Amino acid sequence: MTPTPTTLLDAALRGVLLALLLMLALMLGRDRPRLPAARAGALLALGLCVQVIGATPLFEALVPRGWQAPFVAVSVGNAVLFWVFVQAMFNDEFVLRPLHVATWLAVAAVAAVNCAVVAGSGGAGGNGGAAFLGTQSGSGGAGGAGTGGSLTVISSAGAEFAWTLPFGVSG
Repeated sequence: MTPTPTTLLDAALRGVLLALLLMLALMLGRDRPRLPAARAGALLALGLCVQVIGATPLFEALVPRGWQAPFVAVSVGNAVLFWVFVQAMFNDEFVLRPLHVATWLAVAAVAAVNCAVVAGSGGAGGNGGAAFLGTQSGSGGAGGAGTGGSLTVISSAGAEFAWTLPFGVSG
């Protein structure tokens, strides 16, 4: 496999980004270790490093889904870290609480399960042979407003996930 110029450019930009994010995390942790915004910023920078590595095309193509799950979990958990970082930046009375950690853990766990189990943990690349069929039902009134409905997702492995929605499903 001969690398193309775009592949080399992608690798170079990811390398530079990783170096900058690691330097930012180090500086925030070293200079302001007690400041909540610095803690959240350092964690976000480290989480983005994991996301940059996990989103590399070669990594996604060659690594099995089960091994990608922790990278996906951290990547999705970065949304919570960003939320905490913004709260710490703009709220002077912000204190990092166990609820923030629990929220990150819950989001990361759901993302890991989604990647490893729901999306299939078959071979490397693709979605491991999992194909999804989504169906919806509900009573939609005028303007699409309904009294409720359900959404069912069936994977090719035979797993069926169903949700009852408190609002109308239009389709």
